[in-house]
Amino acid sequence: MNSIPDPMTTALPLLFEPDDTLEMLADMLSRALAGHSGGHWREELWPLLAELGLLAAVMPERHGGYGGARTAALVCRLLAEAGVVSPFAISSAAIAPSLADLDQTTGPVTALLEALVEGRQVATIALHEADALPVVQEFQTVLSGAGEGQWRLDGPKRMIAFAQEADWLVLPARNEAGELVIIMLDQASVAPALRPCTLIDAMPAADASFSGLVIDENAIVAVGEQAENLLRRIVDRLTAAHCAEAVGAMNFMIKATAEYLGVRRQFGQPLSTHQALRHRYVDMTIEQAKAETMVALAAVAVDQKSPEQTNRALARARYVIVRAAWFVSQESIQMHGAIGMANETPVSGYFKRLLALSLWLGDEDDALEGLIA
Repeated sequence: MNSIPDPMTTALPLLFEPDDTLEMLADMLSRALAGHSGGHWREELWPLLAELGLLAAVMPERHGGYGGARTAALVCRLLAEAGVVSPFAISSAAIAPSLADLDQTTGPVTALLEALVEGRQVATIALHEADALPVVQEFQTVLSGAGEGQWRLDGPKRMIAFAQEADWLVLPARNEAGELVIIMLDQASVAPALRPCTLIDAMPAADASFSGLVIDENAIVAVGEQAENLLRRIVDRLTAAHCAEAVGAMNFMIKATAEYLGVRRQFGQPLSTHQALRHRYVDMTIEQAKAETMVALAAVAVDQKSPEQTNRALARARYVIVRAAWFVSQESIQMHGAIGMANETPVSGYFKRLLALSLWLGDEDDALEGLIA
């Protein structure tokens, strides 16, 4: 039996290839975020990202983009390090380029892509259902016929990030034949079914219960194999984006810990003079370095054409990064002491963000299953 090439060896030559354009983008975005006031993402951040061309840069090259998932990972990392909670990972890094991958795009999808790239509209996706675990195959949401050219949607969705703020909702479901169907609904269609909530990391979200929602046929974007490929691409890109966000959050916690150990004094000396704490800090940086390497692997894997290699590479990356996120966040909180848990302390917010990112698409055990399957 032929073995599957190990993505760690097949992709590694590309991981550390220097790219002056990406470095320029990183510098440009870092400077812009340094002057960002931290206001609402829709009013301040989104026009900024559009002006810098970053909403377009993450698209495939044939759509005017540059760098693919590597560019998306770069933006996600810097946004997360700056403490920005926005739909960039979902809308721009995952949904927009995946819709662009469709072999044939209808008029509405083409118009939506233009709106997403220009920053006029935002999309989100409903992956979680009744038990709040991410679903990528056995969806309970059902699409059934409701007359000529119309369909009826029934089923639950949970934890839809930015559901009330997004202009469009990508909704996976199953039709009466058991095939996967990808539906796109505008905000006006889904608003009555939404029940708003706020997630642990302060991300706005909503649960939804669809009961007899009638939709037009043009809301169906893909069916069957095409829908499965589209959903896989969205989930793959979202996984890589979340990995990059986790590394960004870890970067902040490590810097904050170093600063705290340097200024907090005990018995007349800074905490940074204690050898045990210095060793623990070094362990944090080692875990962060591993995670950063795996983000590069995940980005390269997403742009590859082999689903099997991509799945294994993303599972490997997610496993390493989830474990690193747990280690770095817990060590940072412990070395900050009781003040680390206070809501007024930035590290507590980043701790919650890492917790959410570690569980959004399944925990480390779920990632491990993807490696041994």
